Amino acid sequence: MKNLVLSVAVLGAASLATGCGGGTTTLPGTITASWTLQDWDDATGQPTPATCPAGADTATVYALPHGDTNTADADKDLFNCSDGTGTTAGHIAGDYDVWVEITDHSGATLYAQSDAKASVPVDDNTDTSVSFAFQVNRGYVSAAWTLKGGTSGNTLDCTTAGVAAVEMDNMVGTNTPISDQFNCTPQQNVTDPLPLATYQVALQAIDGSTPPVGLGPATVAGNADLQYGNQDVDEGTVVLSVDGQ
Repeated sequence: MKNLVLSVAVLGAASLATGCGGGTTTLPGTITASWTLQDWDDATGQPTPATCPAGADTATVYALPHGDTNTADADKDLFNCSDGTGTTAGHIAGDYDVWVEITDHSGATLYAQSDAKASVPVDDNTDTSVSFAFQVNRGYVSAAWTLKGGTSGNTLDCTTAGVAAVEMDNMVGTNTPISDQFNCTPQQNVTDPLPLATYQVALQAIDGSTPPVGLGPATVAGNADLQYGNQDVDEGTVVLSVDGQ
């Protein structure tokens, strides 16, 4: 494990509390984080094991007091990426949002970032374990959608419009797009993991036939630039037109 070389908040030495029955030592709580890096198998639709990318030798564990929205306030502890686990320096007792970043040695190049584990409890004299499994070579595109009548311009629900699903096409240049189909009703979803690239994103309302038929023109949502593993680029809410409504 690397020496802990950087901490935004430096904790003092353990305090000594003395009571009637003698002295008891109170130590700050620690967090033991583990990280499992993943890739994705398109054929099976399942995550597969991955190793640290070339040049990605550092895993940084962040602990931000829960409720604080300024990430600059987070404590940072550095470990070898290949170790897969590390125990932080002491933290003042409380709840923390914890996440892991995989970077190069300088921290300048971000290869992947886990989702945050929110409100992780840390107590004095206690080590809290938290684990992360996340994509290191791929990211995600998410979007929400609303439906409108192509003729009426009225807002529609999926059932009334006869829309079974929404297809999202993610295309790099003129290559064949990578397509995901989502049930219409939630009116939001996220793709399977996509290789890191810049995608042109378009969504279209479709019916439930095999193969599905488009029920209106595709709406271009814009570009999604996936730059690091586990990144989720949110395309916001896209309005989809339904013909004949």
